[in-house]
Amino acid sequence: MQARVRISNVTAAAVLMLMFFAMSCYAGDPVYLLPRETRMVYMYCEDSSGYRLQNCNVIGSISPVLHTGGHIHEGDPRYGNPRNSSLSPSSGNTGSVGYVSTYISATRIGQTEIVHVCAAGGTCTDTQVYVRRPGLVQLGPNEAYQNYVLVGSTASHPANHYFTQSTKDAVLAIIAEYNNQYSTYPGYQAPAINDSALATGGYLTSARQIRTVRFPIKIRTGAPIPGEDRTSRRLMITAML
Repeated sequence: MQARVRISNVTAAAVLMLMFFAMSCYAGDPVYLLPRETRMVYMYCEDSSGYRLQNCNVIGSISPVLHTGGHIHEGDPRYGNPRNSSLSPSSGNTGSVGYVSTYISATRIGQTEIVHVCAAGGTCTDTQVYVRRPGLVQLGPNEAYQNYVLVGSTASHPANHYFTQSTKDAVLAIIAEYNNQYSTYPGYQAPAINDSALATGGYLTSARQIRTVRFPIKIRTGAPIPGEDRTSRRLMITAML
């Protein structure tokens, strides 16, 4: 006897029909969630023949996969970010309906996670969960033939200049306008683009990103650049997705 977890967007009343007629969401299939998304989950037990069992006690837990989502570090995040997603409730009895309905609430951090579901006195199964914001694109150096510098990368978050396509286009348009107007001025320095998001989106583990997340694009003039002499000041652009 083993326990499995099933992810569905439908109500509990319809889940039995899905079990028979839409078998595309078996345990073990990857699950994709947006940061902070909440979705209904069904945990159930089945015997060696694959039959779902009634009155089976199941318990589930979620753990992060380290060094995923662009987070090259260990330990708990700071500033109130939950380290992993959660199940509520995380255990129960399948009863006469043959499943336990619960909710998975995704963390705010983009990463890969494992949902570990066990049957009392039986075995366990794991399902991979990917917390991410799809469709982000990376901004590399000197795209669109523009002169700028990328700043804000760290050993913990080495690749953190990802945006939605529309925000990336807007940032490049600002850079182009600035360069067209000021690149020939004495003392011109290439504008700086601060860290924005990791490849999977979600929150970084820094207070600064949480404070500025409400401002899609923030421009500072005469900003000191990390790692440069304090007298070296540039146009600084901080864009959040």
